[in-house]
Amino acid sequence: MAKRIPGMYHFYFKEITEAIHNEDYERVDYLVSDAPKEVKRALIRNEVIEGSVEETREDETLEEHFRIALIALNEQGYLADRAWPSSYEFDELLEAVKELNNA
Repeated sequence: MAKRIPGMYHFYFKEITEAIHNEDYERVDYLVSDAPKEVKRALIRNEVIEGSVEETREDETLEEHFRIALIALNEQGYLADRAWPSSYEFDELLEAVKELNNA
């Protein structure tokens, strides 16, 4: 699934912004409810959609936070799509982040 995340984010970003532009709020609601959790949180973080108060108060695990940060970096052009980490590379990066977090 990790390699599909940039494509999924781009799909939901494009579809949601188009639905907002067309004032099709029923479609926006459907897309937001259909989006995977990490994609939805990245859309909120990138201010594409608004999150509820409850959603913004939910604690993210370090892994979720890291994955959301990667999505945001990728969308802003700091990480080329072809450079998106494989599952193994993601696990290695996550372990390094955990070590830094505990230091």
